[in-house]
Amino acid sequence: MASQLLLALLAAPVHSVAAAAGSWKAYPGMGYTCSGTEFRGTVPNENGTAAGCLGAAQARNAHGGCHGGINYATWPSASPTNCYVCRAPAVAKHLAKKPGMISFVGSLPPAPPPCPPPPPLPPIPHYICKGKTCMPGNGSLTYTDPKCFGQCADPPAEV
Repeated sequence: MASQLLLALLAAPVHSVAAAAGSWKAYPGMGYTCSGTEFRGTVPNENGTAAGCLGAAQARNAHGGCHGGINYATWPSASPTNCYVCRAPAVAKHLAKKPGMISFVGSLPPAPPPCPPPPPLPPIPHYICKGKTCMPGNGSLTYTDPKCFGQCADPPAEV
């Protein structure tokens, strides 16, 4: 049944991993290095277990949006809070022996929509020198301009 949980007992060290039947399969001792275009970052693995990695990967997909669409997660037991995720077609064919790694492969979901661009950065404060006083404003002499060094005090704390 697709809704039942499949328990896989993994050796060296022994871990109990629950994977939804038909959606993700565990590969103990196997790993894959995702390409830059496949890599989708890390997901929070708060309990530091293989099951936590799988749960975090599944949660990322359930959340959807531009960060969904992943079908591969890998958990390095030597670094238990890390869980790396990718969107990699046919990844199961490319798994290689990687002691200490546990990989999870799911079916490839539809491609997620692109993420919106990040908001623009706020403008950098601009300072002008008035004798030994550095003031916010416009002008040709800025606090960081070498002509101002030694002439201005530290920039004001608040602009």
